[in-house]
Amino acid sequence: MILVGSEANPVQPRTRHLLPNDLRTWATRYFEQEVDGLYASASLVEQDANTIGGAHFHAADQFQVVVSGSGLYGKMPVHRYSVHFAGAFSPYGPIRTGDEDLKWYTLRNGTDPGGIKWMPACREQLRAGHRSPRVAHGEPEIEVQPDGLAARRHVLEPGEELRGIPPSSGRGQYWMVLDGSGIIAGHDLENNSLLFATPNEPALNVRGGEAGLEILFLQFPRAVS
Repeated sequence: MILVGSEANPVQPRTRHLLPNDLRTWATRYFEQEVDGLYASASLVEQDANTIGGAHFHAADQFQVVVSGSGLYGKMPVHRYSVHFAGAFSPYGPIRTGDEDLKWYTLRNGTDPGGIKWMPACREQLRAGHRSPRVAHGEPEIEVQPDGLAARRHVLEPGEELRGIPPSSGRGQYWMVLDGSGIIAGHDLENNSLLFATPNEPALNVRGGEAGLEILFLQFPRAVS
């Protein structure tokens, strides 16, 4: 199954969230839906400039793609198009923003019961997760791993085509339009649009639009190693 979402037509509009230490964030939900045994969730998240969000983890695998601003994820510098993958029950952070608001997409393929789990308060839940921590970081690419984890940026000229790797090689794929427009698996996508494909879909065809297409491919691993 394929899901499509865009900033212009979210399922939940930009909503303010107040986190510990009075940290303000905002989230715009593109989609959130159970599909073919997975749970696709895509949001645009914004954090104020010169703030710190504490170290934490989630109960779901997730990608984060920075689209504006800069800062640090733990000790790792992040900026536009940085890609961060955190496996379920893998702590990361704190997230420190620079002199501009930091904006990123949070993309998941599974549910996250209870939401954010802050460290060190939730350390016991980490042990209960029984999964090996895994974090990967790319600028903006993560080489294809044996279990299917991957991130790759493509730039297509107008009318240029590519064929993606089969979704069955991983556990769900996101395709994010960074600039321009194009046709992905028969769907017209503009800038700031997302497409999610489940593993039972065939390899996706992508074609650049009239002004070309810059697109980011992200694939979840089949299992946490």
